Amino acid sequence: MELIWKELDAERLVERQTVQVRVEGDLPTADGRTPKKVLNLNSRVIIDNAAVDTDKVDIEGQIRILTTALDEEDRAFSFESSAGFTHSVSASGVMPGMTAYVSPCVQSIDAVPSGSGLKLNVSMDMDVRITSAIPIKVTGGVSGIDDLEMKTSLCGHSRKLRIGQDTLRMREELAADAVADVLSAEGHVLVRDVSAEHDGTTVSGVISISAITADGNGHLGQLVRQVPFRERIGVSSTEDDVCCEAKLNSLYLRALGEDLALVSLETEVSFTLYAIKTSELSMPIDAFSPSIGFGCLCDKVDVLNSLGMLSAQTSIKETVPLPDGSADIRTPLFISARPIITEAYASGESITVNGILATTFTYESDSGLIYTFSEDVPFTNDIDGRMGANYADVKASCIASFNGIGERSIHVQYTLLTNADVYRQEEHDIVVGLVEKEPAEKMTGIIVCFASEGDEIFDIAKRYCVSCDSVKQLNPDMNAPFKEGDKLLLFI
Repeated sequence: MELIWKELDAERLVERQTVQVRVEGDLPTADGRTPKKVLNLNSRVIIDNAAVDTDKVDIEGQIRILTTALDEEDRAFSFESSAGFTHSVSASGVMPGMTAYVSPCVQSIDAVPSGSGLKLNVSMDMDVRITSAIPIKVTGGVSGIDDLEMKTSLCGHSRKLRIGQDTLRMREELAADAVADVLSAEGHVLVRDVSAEHDGTTVSGVISISAITADGNGHLGQLVRQVPFRERIGVSSTEDDVCCEAKLNSLYLRALGEDLALVSLETEVSFTLYAIKTSELSMPIDAFSPSIGFGCLCDKVDVLNSLGMLSAQTSIKETVPLPDGSADIRTPLFISARPIITEAYASGESITVNGILATTFTYESDSGLIYTFSEDVPFTNDIDGRMGANYADVKASCIASFNGIGERSIHVQYTLLTNADVYRQEEHDIVVGLVEKEPAEKMTGIIVCFASEGDEIFDIAKRYCVSCDSVKQLNPDMNAPFKEGDKLLLFI
């Protein structure tokens, strides 16, 4: 008895876990100025490499920190520094050839003046998802067994395939009153529409920008803008179901002079287009022989069916009270917000995202001093999903701005940008081998049996150790799947 093998080409989820990573280090200033007080911190985590080895994943990356601070003369300045990190994740059963996807989320960030720079302390969660596209080796038959019966299940499988890539470089001048200098700027990109055409695809969306600025007298402020874009990308194949991943590679914002009331924007955004390709898999799920006894060795696999990518922009308005004992507000200066996703799940046709917006407020008091405080604002966001989705890999970013002040409160406008890879995860038991065993004793003669609800011809044949053809021939008027109590005639 020699097994005949076949291979199934399907992407599947092998491992998923969330690990905590702490990064500590020294952040030197770029021009030697000594920070006395930190006003704002923006962080960006870059994963340089995630290598899958036997039973582990080795991760290398860096966290880039954009700091706005006051120097010893109470003048505001900004500088960018970075700290590298490595981390090894234990994952039993993974091996080279598999792919690791790492989604980092900064949970807390603190930087305090130390010497001529800052002492950094960052805590972040990394969601590590390991998938395999290595073909699945399954039983396709057995040579030497003429009466082998196999039960298979036809399953649709969908996956993302890259069909196009391009980079948009944008230069624009934006209106900006009372801006003599741009201290720091951050941005996020959102794809709103992907329109597939016969010779290309048009991608449109918006780049959201938030900048800390200063006027001619050194007074701080915030500039918030949304810049629309529209880009045509060539594709290698024409598809109806196309999705797009956009990444903001760089953003540079500079003032053109307070008298001109303009700032110059330069950005670079990379776009990657994917098509959702579907195929059909024939999975062996059971086997038997009426003449030779053997058992099936089965294994569970989690097949990932890609349903595409979704993007959404949501506006959230909140009123945040000042902390007890803090000075009154005379002038709000700027706000930054970092989304922390605590839960994200897909159900039916929607994706629910729960989390908090870790918000830092900077304002000027009646005495002219600058104060900062932080507040965690909870949020819930529902995104229209895709039919059958039960798994989503979600990333979020946020732009926050002042929307007014109360007697002891701040009115905030949050623009929450959410991007999600959406999947349908399906678990299957498949036959990956056979083991010999003694054949079961069986009755002989002509018998009448009663089917159970949902039985197929294979199930009846295996139960009574007869061929599927004999069940069909003796019961030509019976249609499977059978109903509870259906009578079938068998000759054994």
